[in-house]
Amino acid sequence: MNLLVALTLSALISISGWLNEGLKALERKDYDAAIASLSKITKENSAGTKFYEMALFYKAQAYQGKGDKDKALAELTALLKGECGKDLRVDAKKLFVELGGKPEKLFPEESPKKVWEKYKEFVAQGEGKKALEITTGELKSSILKFAGNEGSFEPFAKELVKGDVGIEKIPDDPEEGEATLEINNVAGRFVFKMRFVLDKEFNRWLISSYKPDFEKMHAVEDNGPLIRLFGVQPVNAQSARVEKKRDTTSNISKLKQIGLGCRMYSQEHKENFPANFDELITGGYLENKDMYVWISPEDGSKDKFIYCPGLTENSSVDFMAAAAPRPANGKRDVLYTDGHAATITEEEFQKTAKEQGWKAPAVARFAKKDIPEEKQKLIRELVAKIADPKAEVRQDAKKKLREMGAEAYPILEEFTNHADPEIKLEVRNILKGK
Repeated sequence: MNLLVALTLSALISISGWLNEGLKALERKDYDAAIASLSKITKENSAGTKFYEMALFYKAQAYQGKGDKDKALAELTALLKGECGKDLRVDAKKLFVELGGKPEKLFPEESPKKVWEKYKEFVAQGEGKKALEITTGELKSSILKFAGNEGSFEPFAKELVKGDVGIEKIPDDPEEGEATLEINNVAGRFVFKMRFVLDKEFNRWLISSYKPDFEKMHAVEDNGPLIRLFGVQPVNAQSARVEKKRDTTSNISKLKQIGLGCRMYSQEHKENFPANFDELITGGYLENKDMYVWISPEDGSKDKFIYCPGLTENSSVDFMAAAAPRPANGKRDVLYTDGHAATITEEEFQKTAKEQGWKAPAVARFAKKDIPEEKQKLIRELVAKIADPKAEVRQDAKKKLREMGAEAYPILEEFTNHADPEIKLEVRNILKGK
């Protein structure tokens, strides 16, 4: 047997034995023995492994059994600040709250404001690569599009770092994982909203997007670099407010981001577009799942955009890559293969879909009155099971709710502000398409 393999196998056997000893000690309420065995695992170089995560979780339970709440919370904090499995995270978070833990304690030490200051420092020092490392998602894709892998994005860097920091908003619960920061750029002529997502692996905030806030924009004038980067050009405050009111604007913006993600994907996959939206998410080309959710300007209903697989960079620019799942007011928002998005009539959509051979799925709008009482009852029962103590029950309930798709949405809307944080979070994730 290879020496390295033998050593690895030996280490795994030891770690497995320590875990088994720890669990047996915990079961017989010998908390000191449990902590001693489990500490052997956490002292090993096994951070990020399942054994390490379970050891932290069970050590917390042992400290809880001893009545040492502070040490129990310290173990849970170490676990929750890492990238642990979803089911274990749910149980750990539940115990963390039961012990009086404050969710804000799980946030990174560096706030979004500090991350932004660090980004500006990197830009000022000409360290484009380092600046790029603390970005992700849409912003990273946009920078790469204009700057390449080195991140030397002149003149965009000069424009991006201008302005005074405004309101910082951090969610109450780190599991929601998104914070925002306002930037008042160039004497108030530009107001931007920067979004940050939580990188759970390294417990840090990453800048994911940097977009004009139309609601607070004042007399925006033409600015070449920013216009090309963000694809928007409101000419004054009045037109900005008009754009904000039009629901189709947000949908068009989302489609443009999807288009940018597809183009980035194709550059690394021999000019082939992704087979589905999941490949954009898992590949890091467009990780913000909100971007895939269409909101009807007609009735406010939500559904995922539909996608046409099998396209490439060589496909006709008249072909559609994605579209709204159904018409609203007789029109559809669509994305073309060249990256531009538009609102067209339903007649145009059906004609183009036929010409390109796309059998676009028909996605019906569900209203609460259309859902049978028995089905409504089932959906509510499944939602209640999201908070069940048994992991397998929770998993099964979430799986079934996702499989129901849009039909469950009108009932799920009832639970978006539920008192139970787990139910509230999971329901919001399902409605966002996560």
